[in-house]
Amino acid sequence: MKQFSEVTKIYGSPRGRRDLGDLVEAEGQVEVFQVTPVDGDYDDGGAYWGDLKNRPLFCARDAGGAYLHFARAKNRKDALSALGIIETGLTPGYISDVVLAYATCALWSSVGPDQEPLDDTFQVGDIPPRVLGEMRYACESFLKLVWPVGEGWTASQVGHDFWLTRNGHGAGFWDRGLPDGERLGRASKLFREVGLYADNHHNLYSI
Repeated sequence: MKQFSEVTKIYGSPRGRRDLGDLVEAEGQVEVFQVTPVDGDYDDGGAYWGDLKNRPLFCARDAGGAYLHFARAKNRKDALSALGIIETGLTPGYISDVVLAYATCALWSSVGPDQEPLDDTFQVGDIPPRVLGEMRYACESFLKLVWPVGEGWTASQVGHDFWLTRNGHGAGFWDRGLPDGERLGRASKLFREVGLYADNHHNLYSI
């Protein structure tokens, strides 16, 4: 299976893939794979990396096929560490605490048809299972991307700031002065903006 699309070679093979990075929106879980060398220095789409045999290169790709980040590493384990991605180590309790804070912040920062905050009328238990499931999936994907978070961060802070930062509320991870705030903020922007809404029939939904 081909790993990469073909690059434009009008002026020769480009160095790396500079059009990829933090601005790409992550869809679902992120996988990491080693770039297969072609002629020792190129990926299979024709981009030049240099010495892929002795200096292995790993790529993070999301479920939608978008290539997010690259890292040089001796093996996949080191690549996961360099990219801030883990496959295990997140406990269900921690994830649930993050989701609760994320959902609570969504209600607090969103308004209904009457322009009143949603948390004046709704509680987390009122969020439909489908919407809450989408929230949990987003939080799990984010945590797998950034784990481990820096020291001092509570699950509640992570969930609260993830909602605010990914949705451009002007506040978020960088405001607390804690380690890794900037990194967590950049990772949040890999996820597209979403909104929580209520209709005139007292139904909650997200888009």
